[in-house]
Order: sequence, then C-alpha cells, then structure tokens
Amino acid sequence: MDWENALITLEPDDIKSAKRRTIPLNDNAMVALKRRYRYSQTYRAASPWVFCKRDGSRYVYPKPVFKKAWEKPRIVDFRIHDLRYTCASWLVSKGVPLADVKDVLGHSTINMTERYAQLATHRARDVVARLGSRSSHAGSPVGNTEELMVRKGEGQ
Repeated sequence: MDWENALITLEPDDIKSAKRRTIPLNDNAMVALKRRYRYSQTYRAASPWVFCKRDGSRYVYPKPVFKKAWEKPRIVDFRIHDLRYTCASWLVSKGVPLADVKDVLGHSTINMTERYAQLATHRARDVVARLGSRSSHAGSPVGNTEELMVRKGEGQ
C-alpha cells in the first residue's frame, strides 16, 4: 500500500491473472482504507495488513465479513464480485471509455470489458447526434443521399 500516492499493489498470488498490478485509489477508497488501517493498528500494531483479524493475521477469504455487511440492510443474493460489476457499470455509465475501464478492472483483453458496453447506449446516441452537425463544405447527409437517389431514379 502506497499511502502517499494513493496506490495499492496486488501481488500475483492474490489475483486471477497471476500478474502484479498497481491500482490507483480515489479519495473515498483512501478514507475507508485509512479508517480500516487505524482500526487494525488498534488491535495489532505490528500487523502489516490493513484487513486483519484481531490476532493480526490476514483476512484471506473476506466473504464472512462482507456477509455481515450486506445482511444488515437485507441485501439478498450478493457476491463480492458484484462490487466489481458495480464499479464497471458506474464507470461506463459516466462515459469512461471501455479501454480505460479495462485497465481499471485489469482485464487482459477488451473483449472481457465489452460486456459492459450495453450500459453506454447514451454515448452511442450522443455520437450519432453528431452526424446531424454538418461541416461548411457538405450539405445534409440525408439530403445528399436523397438527391443522388433521385438522379439515379431510385427515390421515386
């Protein structure tokens, strides 16, 4: 954990791709991690883990802790992976390019990230709307097409 630069490094043993990754963290994540770190230091100051048990050992499988967190608000059918899906969904919905979402999620190919593309239909609409704006040297694309069709006798 690089507190000063707001980066977290995941080691190969901790991730599916088995490749070391460094992930930038936003302000909200930093606040939560610092709060958790202070909590862990209350019980085991010598522990290097931000997420540790009271004996200072590392949480290897966080499901029991997450289960307590989602039972209180009565969330049903929750999986830890849902947090990843939510992150990707929010990024795509905010207009973040899929290539950038791919990097944040650590996907090895853009094909994995394209699952979230359907969430960006508003972006496609904005892009298509740009077709309506014309440059000074061309007429309306629809008008030009209709004119060509009429010349060839197809528009009647």
